[in-house]
Amino acid sequence: MSLFNIFKKKKRKIELREPKWRMEVVHDLKTRPLVSIRYFYNFCNDIEQIRYFYTGLIGLEEIFYQNEEQNSYLVYKCDGFSMVWFVKEKAEIVNQEWSLQPGYQGGKLERNSWSIEVSKENFTEIVLLFKKSKFKCLTERSEIRQERYWGFTVLDPMGNTVEIFCYDK
Repeated sequence: MSLFNIFKKKKRKIELREPKWRMEVVHDLKTRPLVSIRYFYNFCNDIEQIRYFYTGLIGLEEIFYQNEEQNSYLVYKCDGFSMVWFVKEKAEIVNQEWSLQPGYQGGKLERNSWSIEVSKENFTEIVLLFKKSKFKCLTERSEIRQERYWGFTVLDPMGNTVEIFCYDK
């Protein structure tokens, strides 16, 4: 049973309090509309490098790919939402620093990053593929993080911090 259904049965209210300069919002879960994130849009310099990173090395499921001079994009199915990549009109300098994330020490940048869960069976192979690749890795090997899961962190072709992880089930 989802957490939403548990709250719905108890008819509890969730209060969202924002800073005093904004209005206070209170939603009754009984009448609250469904809200969900469906798409994350990202931009890149090279769609082929993004495809190699996310499809070739990690194994994300592509649901659409098009690489044409005027219209290049790539869409991944990601457990309830889609990650969409478009090619930037003007290439930008790629970040080479690590973003802050709660699972490891060393990140300094306050910018978007994400974690991708993979199966325990594929985790070691994915880590080895990254170690052999040209992509920057945070550490030489995977490590136990927060005493709960195995993690390995890399920078994608646009310099986004990406944590690859699995639970040791």
